[in-house]
Amino acid sequence: MLERLTELLAGDAAEDLVPRYLGFNSPVGLVFCIALLTLTGAGVAWYYWRKLHGLERRRRILLVCLRSAAIVLALFLALDPVVVAQHVKPGEQFVALLFDDSLSMRIGGREGRSRGTRLLEAYAAAGDAFEGRLKRRHQVVRYRVGETVEPLQDVADLNFSQRQSDLTGAVQRVLSDLEGTAVSGLVLFSDGVQLSDIETVLLRDLPKETPVFTVGVDEASLWRDIELTTLSLKRTDFDKSPVVLTVGVHSTGLAGRKAVVEAAIGSRIVKSHLIEITDDVEDHEVRLEFVPDRKGWIEYEARVRLVETTADIGEPAVEDRIVENNTRRFVVDNRQKQYRILYVSGRPNWQNKFLRMALEEDKEQLKLTSLLAISNAEQKFVFRGKKSTLTNPLFEGFDEDQDRPRYDETVFLRLGAAKDELMSGYPTDPKELFKYDLILWGDVERDFFNTEQLEVTLEFVDKRGGTLLLLGGPNSFSEGGYAGTLIEQMLPVVLYQDPDEGGRIRLQQPLQVEPTIEGRLTGSWVFDTDEAQDARLWSEMPPLYGLNRFPLVRAGATVLGVVGGQDESIAGEPIFVVQRYGEGKCAIMASGDTWQWQMRLKQEDDRHERFWRQLLRNLVHDTPQSSVLRAKRDVYTQEADATFEFVIRDDAFDRRAGLQCAVSVTRPNGEVLSLSVEESIREVGLYTCEYTPVEAGLHKISLVALDENAEPVAELDETFLVESDHREFQKAQYNGLFLRDLSQATGGAHFSLDQLEELSEAIPVPIQLDSTEILLHLWHLPGFYLALVLMMITEWYLRRKVGRA
Repeated sequence: MLERLTELLAGDAAEDLVPRYLGFNSPVGLVFCIALLTLTGAGVAWYYWRKLHGLERRRRILLVCLRSAAIVLALFLALDPVVVAQHVKPGEQFVALLFDDSLSMRIGGREGRSRGTRLLEAYAAAGDAFEGRLKRRHQVVRYRVGETVEPLQDVADLNFSQRQSDLTGAVQRVLSDLEGTAVSGLVLFSDGVQLSDIETVLLRDLPKETPVFTVGVDEASLWRDIELTTLSLKRTDFDKSPVVLTVGVHSTGLAGRKAVVEAAIGSRIVKSHLIEITDDVEDHEVRLEFVPDRKGWIEYEARVRLVETTADIGEPAVEDRIVENNTRRFVVDNRQKQYRILYVSGRPNWQNKFLRMALEEDKEQLKLTSLLAISNAEQKFVFRGKKSTLTNPLFEGFDEDQDRPRYDETVFLRLGAAKDELMSGYPTDPKELFKYDLILWGDVERDFFNTEQLEVTLEFVDKRGGTLLLLGGPNSFSEGGYAGTLIEQMLPVVLYQDPDEGGRIRLQQPLQVEPTIEGRLTGSWVFDTDEAQDARLWSEMPPLYGLNRFPLVRAGATVLGVVGGQDESIAGEPIFVVQRYGEGKCAIMASGDTWQWQMRLKQEDDRHERFWRQLLRNLVHDTPQSSVLRAKRDVYTQEADATFEFVIRDDAFDRRAGLQCAVSVTRPNGEVLSLSVEESIREVGLYTCEYTPVEAGLHKISLVALDENAEPVAELDETFLVESDHREFQKAQYNGLFLRDLSQATGGAHFSLDQLEELSEAIPVPIQLDSTEILLHLWHLPGFYLALVLMMITEWYLRRKVGRA
């Protein structure tokens, strides 16, 4: 109403005026004027009501109302009512126009046009008139928004290429950019796709002083789309499926349809799985298992597509709205690697024999070296007359010219060792021990080792990042004297301090082994991917007859295998437990007699061999190298800056500073680029370089580190995958609800593209301290006088008619 009165009173000048309120140009004040009008109207009505006593009630009411209204209107005009308006100085008020320039604006609608095209066409038709109305009272500034906020000269310059939408963050940055100016409001043209996970918090934190008006560039419609949401890759230790790909699939509006999820190399499908969609909004998790068919770094593609029927898997359907979210690429590291394993025992045993047989099939990957004591050192020399000799009794009678061990030296049998490997027995030099990835102690007592050997074993796990596995037996754990030693602090179990307190029990009692849920999840305790079949295979395994017991499993340790069966006294006792310790892992196998499985299984049954191959792979597959590329991501984004951090250590796994490092990147097209390397001043042995990939695909990065003598310290080859940023196409359905919430949270309103005229009228103009107030007097309107005359004539005519003139 105030706007209409302003137009009637000011005419063309009303465009520069903003009406604020209705008042009285009287020194007595607004409250007094209202009270006076009220009392006057009531008094006049009461007086004439009494004076017109005797008339018909209806005529009486009509005459009283006419006389009272005429007197009150005359008094109202006499008090000089005015519309108080603010005179706006053109150019002092700002309106910011924000245009969503993200990739999701390229998504097509029902009629085939993209959201960005709809915006450009609508703005080309009505944008000039819209901005023209705004410029009468405001200064208009434009921004393109996405992952960044940039000034925009012309709406036609929008190319919808920004990789991420942060709408609420863009509103905050624009308000910060315009801080210190009078901002009437912000207008956001967008599809409502907001990638930020903290949008609810940001909505609450947006300033309420400046309203945000949102314009939806699309319309709510039936949305049909299927997309890959998550992708995780795991290199399992299961013999028959070393690669497990888990894919998340989200579908909308596709109830009753079928889709196929595939892992492929180019056009060749490696593995596929058909899913049936039953609900309008549905999520699936698909697990694909496959074995790489070649060595090296292999680039795969995971994809999902709709199909018409189960039989017609190759015919895609047409309802999928966005095809950009249907594929994801990933890389499998299937390079030929050899992990070195050291088996140590205080005596020859069956476990070593059958363990070597189990690893024979995979000797290229798992190289086993055995160090077996066949004669322990004598504590003192025994004089036996003229036949006495310093030679170890095991070698008495051999040729004296040969280099024979002394009586106080342990004699070892080395199996699978190089000529000069382990010549002095168990290493005391870290460089010698750190060559191995895994150390197995099989039924060996604590006195077998000296203090220096125990300390270097502790460093092997804590510093080098290797794995130590202790097998059970009559000379292991508490029975072997490990309680209270350096080794016990690494173990995932607590030892009995007194060997007679718990220790090895029921040596002749059969023990049935079964994996835990955690064991099955690792893949190392699985014989078959079908759970029922796997459980049957484990239940049919022959029993074991040796067990070491422990009072407690440490917090944070993971139990992968336990004692099963009907005997409640030992059921649930841990068989295999592992935990992280420092950079590496420490594990225990509570029985050292798993060779009994092989003795009782049929010759063609390979479950014992598979078990040990899978178990050892699980323990060594993440053993770090001396130099590593730290925190490497699965996928890097094209045209986004990437930082690579190299941690360089020598053979003793000591970090090295002051090295000369050369890093090169090989692009998918074969071009080789050299990168500049900087050494960290905060962390010893850390070297960083930066690279901005401009090409999608598999890249190779190589490092060579030299010391001050130009001698090589480390060499490292890695790969990394680069993909276009398609986050804008994930869950990219038009979100008008979010746009409404954004506008309501700031006091604005939501409009469509065909409501730009209404939008221009809805944007307010804030009051400025230096603005001029204009008083528009209502008594300038002739309508009030016409109404006063009509009421007085009508009242006089009616009084004359009833004879009360």
